[in-house]
Amino acid sequence: MKRLLIIPIVFVAFALSVQAADYDYLAFRSNDGTVACLSVSNLKITFSNGLLVAVNSETNQTFSLSDLNKMYFTNSTVTNIVETLPTDSNTEVEVFTTSGVSMGRFSNLQQARQMLSMGVYIVKQSDKIYKIAVK
Repeated sequence: MKRLLIIPIVFVAFALSVQAADYDYLAFRSNDGTVACLSVSNLKITFSNGLLVAVNSETNQTFSLSDLNKMYFTNSTVTNIVETLPTDSNTEVEVFTTSGVSMGRFSNLQQARQMLSMGVYIVKQSDKIYKIAVK
């Protein structure tokens, strides 16, 4: 009976390690939205006193478990979205979702911010395009 249980456990452990090997980075997202990526090459993770410590051959990162929102594997490093604001705040803007759906035209950026729900948007102003985060 024990032999029948060991075989599936070994198979599942092997399958998980093969899936993780398909990715180059492990990303850690904090509650504030910041993301840190570590190469999975020689990655070792330990837990101690409410902290997650991730060490690889390049770096050493420590995360508070209470501040850690999500961990996931990825093939590229993840960057944080940095808001870029239009320089002319009194010019008409057209706003789109990140999926490309038009949210409408607004007389200026402040009006757009007041009308939009929380999220990340693409703003077209004259011949320039910006991204904004509405909080």
